Amino acid sequence: MDTIAEIPNLAAYYGRKVEQRRKITGALSYPLIVLCTSACAVFFMLHFVVPMFTDVFRRFGGKLPWMTALVIKASGILGSLFLPVVVVMAAIGYWVYRKRKKESFRKISSALLLKIPLVGHLVSKVYLARFCNTMRLLIATRIPLLRAIEMSAQTTGFYPVEVSLKRVEQDIMQWKALHGSLQEFAIYPAKMIQLVKVGEEINKLDDFFGNIAERYIQEVEHRSGTLSKMIEPFIIVFLGLVVGFILIAMYLPMFEMSNSF
Repeated sequence: MDTIAEIPNLAAYYGRKVEQRRKITGALSYPLIVLCTSACAVFFMLHFVVPMFTDVFRRFGGKLPWMTALVIKASGILGSLFLPVVVVMAAIGYWVYRKRKKESFRKISSALLLKIPLVGHLVSKVYLARFCNTMRLLIATRIPLLRAIEMSAQTTGFYPVEVSLKRVEQDIMQWKALHGSLQEFAIYPAKMIQLVKVGEEINKLDDFFGNIAERYIQEVEHRSGTLSKMIEPFIIVFLGLVVGFILIAMYLPMFEMSNSF
């Protein structure tokens, strides 16, 4: 009967998980699209447009302005390095794909990910929300705490949380409190530890894990939306400056040649 009663909770859990992923993807997809479009536009200008002007400048001869010389040099470097860079990036992508499940790779990649400004904090909150949601659901179904921690470690999918939960499981087997074991790991914030402690003391861990998960989900949605709004204007301004610089560099010699005539 308990299992049947918890089916709606399970459906709500996966529904929240999918909804959270959609919101984060929607908030970050537009800046990524703008960034990729900007990179393609700059690449097109340097790889196709600038060489056309370069041929014209070579016919007329003369000394080019420093802006024009810089852009032409950048275009030449891009043309000579494009294929090797593509090959190297493809090789790195293949290597990452092959090593993505190795423990050493997961350990290093997760540590580097958490050190990225803004992004690291956002990623940690996403996985902490997933951990808390899973614990809430399992504890609410009257699953023993040790079993709930073990299952949460298997379903979280983030190396620092998985490793810490294995240690937490061993600590609890030695009669150590859950909050006392969690506070030994930097991945868990102090406020979360305090709430877990209160939940243990009043025997309401499922409710407190649910509240923590809801708070983290709201924080992730807010921060991802704010990050999207912050990145978008910077990308647009940067694209405008780069394209404007290239256009001025290409037309400046023409203005000088027309004045000499």
